[in-house]
Amino acid sequence: QQRQQQQQQLPQDILDFVRNEMDNRTKNKPMSEASQYWAERILAAYGVRHDRVRTVVTDAGSSKNLQPYEWTIQTSEGGTWNKGEHGGTPGALEWLKENFMDAGGPYDLKVVTGASLPKVKGNRRSATGKSDILIGAAKDIHKGMTFDFAIGLIELKTSRSPLKVGQNLLQLLALSTTSSFKKAVVLLATDCNTKWELFYFSNASTITSKVYEHGSKTWDDLLQLLNYVDDRSNYVDKNTFWIPSLPQLGEQDLAGFDVSERDKKKSKAEEDEAMLEHFADRMAEVYGERPTVPWWARANVKIPDYYI
Repeated sequence: QQRQQQQQQLPQDILDFVRNEMDNRTKNKPMSEASQYWAERILAAYGVRHDRVRTVVTDAGSSKNLQPYEWTIQTSEGGTWNKGEHGGTPGALEWLKENFMDAGGPYDLKVVTGASLPKVKGNRRSATGKSDILIGAAKDIHKGMTFDFAIGLIELKTSRSPLKVGQNLLQLLALSTTSSFKKAVVLLATDCNTKWELFYFSNASTITSKVYEHGSKTWDDLLQLLNYVDDRSNYVDKNTFWIPSLPQLGEQDLAGFDVSERDKKKSKAEEDEAMLEHFADRMAEVYGERPTVPWWARANVKIPDYYI
């Protein structure tokens, strides 16, 4: 029992350490550190809500079974070297092209790890960040500024790292403020193995996100969104998108409604989980091994009615 208590105290020690480190960044966060709830508060300032589809898409899609992309390399000494997200991006781009794209096809991919997305802000919060791969028409992808003709982004995570809903929401919102396609843009989040998610504007005021079991079906749906980008852009009200439709609200008055005690606890649990994931990412960068966040530290375990 004493050992169990010590194990339960350890994450709180880590949380306190990470929280102290991030105290001066509580109003502005990197997109990669934003919890889903925190990101949705920024979305609300732009008059945008998030609709998370609660069933996994299990359709296998049209392509063959895919061999997963390898995020590690076996060394000549018999050890394992982790490429990491940044180091593995060029290889992941080639893997995506080989498995999903035809040579000479209408679309192309470009690594954009060094390019910053526009800052998004609202409800006394702001977020900045970058993404990994840009999707665009092959004839336009290398023209203009980096994101001028971007139809979408691909956010990569290694096979040991979770996809981050908050990060993906903010990246898509930021892209829609700078791309010529506005809210017709899309985002694919993946580890090129077992984790596949799509984010897109299903209408001018809603970002829909879906979780997929198979990469092939995810890419089929992504292509549908890309192929109809001009039609989808017709519903975007370009004149009002730039003006947040809600006032700058405090935490107790989000979108005109009081934040319930449950939502406050849920938000804190999600931010605690996001900080632990960030801490694990930093450990992986420094030591080459990423510790696993224990199941009982997950927000959906700490909040019993999390999905209600």
